[in-house]
Amino acid sequence: MKIIESTKIKEKAYFEKLENGLNIIIIPKLNTNKKYVIWGTNFGSIDNRFIMPSTNEEVFIPDGVAHFLEHKMFEQPNGTNSLDTLMALGLEANAYTTNDHTAYLFECSSDKFYEGLDELMDYVQSPYFTDENVEKEKGIIGQEIMMYDDDPGFQLYLNAMDCLYHKNPVKIDIAGTIDSISKITPDVLYKCYNTFYHPSNMTLTVCGDFNPEELLEEIKKRLIPKENQGEIKRIYEYTFGNINAIVEIPESVESIDYNAFAPFPLSKPTDMKPKIRAKEGTVGAEFAKEHGIELILK
Repeated sequence: MKIIESTKIKEKAYFEKLENGLNIIIIPKLNTNKKYVIWGTNFGSIDNRFIMPSTNEEVFIPDGVAHFLEHKMFEQPNGTNSLDTLMALGLEANAYTTNDHTAYLFECSSDKFYEGLDELMDYVQSPYFTDENVEKEKGIIGQEIMMYDDDPGFQLYLNAMDCLYHKNPVKIDIAGTIDSISKITPDVLYKCYNTFYHPSNMTLTVCGDFNPEELLEEIKKRLIPKENQGEIKRIYEYTFGNINAIVEIPESVESIDYNAFAPFPLSKPTDMKPKIRAKEGTVGAEFAKEHGIELILK
C-alpha cells in the first residue's frame, strides 16, 4: 500500500488501487472509538450524456437520474431497506448526490462496524429496480422537488447558477424536475448503475482504529467480481469544466476563444486533455486540429 504522511498533523493515509480499479483509502486513527466509511462514485447530476464502455452506445438520460438512483439503492428484493437495517444496528447512515459524485456512508462508535460494512457493500453492489418501485419513488422525489420549489434560498441559488452558466450542466437541479424524473425507468437506472458504479469509477474511504492491511483484506472479501470496463466517455456541449470530458462543439459556433480552455493544461504533455467532438470542416474541428486536441468526428 502507498503511504502518504503529514508530519504537520501527524496523520497517515494508506492508498491501494485494486486490479478491478477500485481506489481504497484507509486513514488509521489509533485509540479512537468512532469509525467512518464512505463509498463514492464519480456520477452526479452533470453526467446526463455519455458513451457506455460496454456497448459503445451513446446514452442520453433525464435530469435527476443520479439522485434518483441514490434513493433506489437502499431497496432490497425481500422488501427491506438497507438504510433502516444500518440504523437498526445503531449506526448513523446516510447518502447524498452532488453535481459530480454520489456517496454512501455510515459512522459508528460500536463493535457493529463490520456488520455495517457487510450491509453497505451488499446494497451498493446489488441494485434492485422494478417498474413498481421506480414508479413509487417518482412520487416521493416529486414531493422533495416541490418542497425545494418553495424554498426561497434554494431558488435564489438555482437562478444564480442559471445566470452564471449558459450551457454547463452544473446549472441543472440535482434532483431534476417532476417532468424529467417521469421519464426514468428501470432500464435507465441499470444502464447508469452498470456504467458508473463500476469499481474503476469508485473510491472507498475508511477512517478509524484499524490495521490497514487487515482492513484491506476485509474489504476485498466483500467485493463482487466484475469484469474490467473501458473509459467512461462523458459528453458535454461546449463546456470546459471537466478535464476528462468529450467537449461537443455545435456547427453554429462561429469562433472559439483559446483562453476558454484555460482549465486544461494544453501546453503540457498530459492525458488529462479534453477531446472535441465536431463535424469535419466546422470551427470546432479546425480548432481541435490547430491545437493538437483529439478530434472525434460526428
